[in-house]
Amino acid sequence: MVKYNLKYLGYLKIDKVFFEASYPILFTCRNQREDLFLCSCCTVRKNLKKWLVTQTTPEIILKLLKDEITIRDSFLNKTEEKYSIILENDEYKVIKKDEFDWSEESYYLPDPNEYMEAEEGEFEEEIEYYENINKEITKEIKYTLNYKQIMEQYEIILDEISLTEKIENKSKNNMKQYIKSFDLSKEKDTIIYSKSIQLINVINNSSIITLHNKNQWNAA
Repeated sequence: MVKYNLKYLGYLKIDKVFFEASYPILFTCRNQREDLFLCSCCTVRKNLKKWLVTQTTPEIILKLLKDEITIRDSFLNKTEEKYSIILENDEYKVIKKDEFDWSEESYYLPDPNEYMEAEEGEFEEEIEYYENINKEITKEIKYTLNYKQIMEQYEIILDEISLTEKIENKSKNNMKQYIKSFDLSKEKDTIIYSKSIQLINVINNSSIITLHNKNQWNAA
């Protein structure tokens, strides 16, 4: 799958393999955007292969590997982003949420009530891998919340701007647009901190505004 730019999905590259024969059977993939997918090779014939692919999360993969949910449920969880990929005579076809393939009656999905049933320690490396990814996602969420809180504070400050005769061609909206041009949502905490301080200094040192609530930044 990695050689082809698949419709909806992009270029898929195998991330981790959980079951395999002479080919991967149950595995995860990522595309160039780093989206995570859970994949099952459900049909193999001479000139035909078929996979079911669903977008997923590290949290769902962890539940799967720890036998907290069935394999089937791990495919039916999370999003509407569900695909059937068919490779026939060296040509790929991608169908988004085929009605039968993703139905309760589907025989392409793993059997109901089937768990990974791994031996103790069998997926220890994979569990650690996805736990680390999950921690990073949790940090990103925290950073995003910090970013939103920062922007809310900027809005409070900007709403209290007193325009003076020194404004010339600048305006409150120009300053808002400048501040919002920064995208901190995916930065590391140190970068968020430094950029936040940068922005605060820009506002504090600007000759076109007067701040009435500077002390709230010291408290933060």
